[in-house]
Amino acid sequence: MSTLDKLLQVSKLELDRRRHEIGELHAMRDDLQARSDRIDGRIEAEKAATISDPMAGSTIGAYVNAARRQQETLSASMAEVDTQIDALRDVVAEAFRETKRYEKLIERKHAERRRLADRREQVQMDEIGLRQVAGS
Repeated sequence: MSTLDKLLQVSKLELDRRRHEIGELHAMRDDLQARSDRIDGRIEAEKAATISDPMAGSTIGAYVNAARRQQETLSASMAEVDTQIDALRDVVAEAFRETKRYEKLIERKHAERRRLADRREQVQMDEIGLRQVAGS
């Protein structure tokens, strides 16, 4: 395996690793969003419960305030994850460009080898043709 092939392999592994990291961050963000959505559901359930039980109404305000603080914390965490995802997208884009550079270099190297082989074959064919003409 040539050095370029090894570099390409390492580059692809790095690209895959970074893509996996983005996937994990997206999953984390989805989880945070789901937790925030569940809080919304619980708030609505508590509000509905106050309709049937007026005594529960005395504590609903404190509950909603605490739930909203939890959501603010979750929102801050989601914003942080979004920032990490954006930064990692740039890293993935660069890793992708690097991988493509190695692929193009390898492709050019193979094309040059084919051209040289074709040229050698043409020279051999020309020599054979000249010998046949000289021998006639």
